Amino acid sequence: SAEAKHAQDHAYLRALILRYLEMESQHEALFPAIAMYFKFTEAEVDRLAKKQEEHAFETSVLGRTLSVGS
Repeated sequence: SAEAKHAQDHAYLRALILRYLEMESQHEALFPAIAMYFKFTEAEVDRLAKKQEEHAFETSVLGRTLSVGS
């Protein structure tokens, strides 16, 4: 039934988001499933990938060192 499908989808999404939030090291591996579930556009995926790269640089030793010198 449609209600059972909705419950199954909700349970899948809930588990996916919980795992994503719990395990930062798994973000890259889990992102494709999240993007597919929400039907992100190519532009949205590109935008998120760029933000992830910026965040990775900002939290790296080099990024933190350069921001201290600014």
